[in-house]
Amino acid sequence: MYGYSYFDFQNAARWPYYMVQWGFDNCAAFGFPGAKSVDVYPEWQRTLQHGTPKYAIWCLGMNDVDSDTEINTEWKTYVDKFIEDCTSIGIEPILATIPNTPNRRHTYKNDYVKSSNRRYIDFADAVNASEYPASWFDGMLNTDNTHPLKEGAVALAIRAITDIPELVQQ
Repeated sequence: MYGYSYFDFQNAARWPYYMVQWGFDNCAAFGFPGAKSVDVYPEWQRTLQHGTPKYAIWCLGMNDVDSDTEINTEWKTYVDKFIEDCTSIGIEPILATIPNTPNRRHTYKNDYVKSSNRRYIDFADAVNASEYPASWFDGMLNTDNTHPLKEGAVALAIRAITDIPELVQQ
């Protein structure tokens, strides 16, 4: 799994924390605060030098903001490279929608993910953030208008295992 600041296994306000708490930690993950697709793609390529997973999940885009009129082209370049890398060696690529926030638009990326004919985790829908500007369900969005609170993280974790049940198979 590849992501950004939402990828923290020790913070109760991040969805992977609950995956570990619930006993589902049979995966490798890479992410860091502020990560953009261009930052994480080289790590993805390094991973492929060490093995071939059955699934690979691309949860990037919060920091690759769409403009008012179009998809973030840098994000699209790297998600397309990720998909091509996966399909060329038999890995199933799994994508993720990115929750819109009051000040970050992700609608064009999310439309792309939903129309990609690939499996995806619908994180945006999980917290009522499919539209821009977003109005997350009460009590789920931090006052920084970017990160989830504990309740939002739980909703994201539940959505992850609902959309991709393989995450919880041992």
